[in-house]
Amino acid sequence: DLHIRPIGPSTPIDRLDFNFSISASPARKALYKTKGDTSMKKRRDEFLKKQKERRRDFTQYARDLALSPAPPSSSVFIEEPSQQQIDEVKTENMEVEKIRPKKLQNNEAYANQLMTPEPLVDIPVDLKTDWVVVPCPIGRRCIVISSRNATIARLNNGSIANRFKSTLPSGCPSRRGKVNDYCILDCIYYEQTMTYYILDIMCWKGYSLYDCDTDFRFFWKHTKLSEVDVTTVSDSNPFKFVVLNYYECTADGLHSCLSSSAFDFPVEQMYFYNRATQYTAGEEATPLMF
Repeated sequence: DLHIRPIGPSTPIDRLDFNFSISASPARKALYKTKGDTSMKKRRDEFLKKQKERRRDFTQYARDLALSPAPPSSSVFIEEPSQQQIDEVKTENMEVEKIRPKKLQNNEAYANQLMTPEPLVDIPVDLKTDWVVVPCPIGRRCIVISSRNATIARLNNGSIANRFKSTLPSGCPSRRGKVNDYCILDCIYYEQTMTYYILDIMCWKGYSLYDCDTDFRFFWKHTKLSEVDVTTVSDSNPFKFVVLNYYECTADGLHSCLSSSAFDFPVEQMYFYNRATQYTAGEEATPLMF
């Protein structure tokens, strides 16, 4: 069984101890304890069941997200109000909404579009067979939409982090195609190398993958991104796009995942995905973060 421990940058990979359990103190577990006595495994199982039962037009959902008129906004990151600001407003018996930036209000339609992980505090019993792991750099998580000859990266609060050209389909004038050739990606922007690392894919050239399972989305991500040159920096592609690899949750797979020589960035965290999970925006999803 696999024992996962936080490690420092100086820890040799051959000194890592692999057993299938996790060191989590009672205090840490209590920190993320859910209401009631429902176990994390039961919640994950119920979530997957609800995903299979629901019916939704994800093609129209992706189309609305990609082709809705982009509200005017600065490319400068807009911060949400701090807790101190909110407390001050509450003290004055004012509506919290009044202190929210106007530009952020205009971008609310794009907020909470990323699948949010929860901390890994227990090891799923089916980890080795039903889960994969993705090593990630530290950076800004963002949703990247290429549509109508432009590319926009938005933070999870909906505000625009960057507007630029890219060689993604419909990402710049030279990649002009059909109006439905839009793409939606879940990325992490690593500022040191000006690179967008692709964590997941929700739509490719108008084909929605929101209701596809993890195995298919990850296969599609590697296959489709290999068909376009998004790793070369140019006037039409000022930022690199790199697909993040995923690994089996076996001792060998995690050994490769933790090997620093395999990446061009320092691994700061790992996302664990259940193979059957569909892409669900918001905070109710099932990826686990370590």
